[in-house]
Amino acid sequence: MENTNTEYKLKFSTQIIRDICAFLNTDGGNIYIGWNDKGEIKGIDNPEIISNKLKSISKNYFGDCLDYIKI
Repeated sequence: MENTNTEYKLKFSTQIIRDICAFLNTDGGNIYIGWNDKGEIKGIDNPEIISNKLKSISKNYFGDCLDYIKI
């Protein structure tokens, strides 16, 4: 179910920086955290913490592109 505009991540990792960068340099896309590679929802612990980490990463690494990143 993954393709050039969709990535599924079972858990959060800093590897997501590479995926965000790739989407910003192409036609965009969606990254789903807590989903397996088949597109099945598995869930995540502490979604608020992950959301805050993603916001921090976005601000630190992609400050000029924040208008293009939705969390």
